[in-house]
Amino acid sequence: MEQLNHSSLLNKLENLESQISLLEKKIKEFVKQIELLKAENTRLNQDINLLKEENKKLQSFYKEYLHLQSKTGVVKQKIKKLIEKISEI
Repeated sequence: MEQLNHSSLLNKLENLESQISLLEKKIKEFVKQIELLKAENTRLNQDINLLKEENKKLQSFYKEYLHLQSKTGVVKQKIKKLIEKISEI
């Protein structure tokens, strides 16, 4: 009976060691995945920062475009009035 108990304990211990080994392997895999995710997160944050910079530039260009468009409208009106005055002569 004692030997049966000893064998049973030994089997349980071997099973436990096997499970621990499996868990250690899985933990290593998870650590690798976490490192990959951290690296990807860093790249994505860099991309976000670049996109924010580009967005600021585009907003600035758009404001300049609107300003120039407004000036163009004023210039067109002045030219139209000038042509009308010339036509009256």
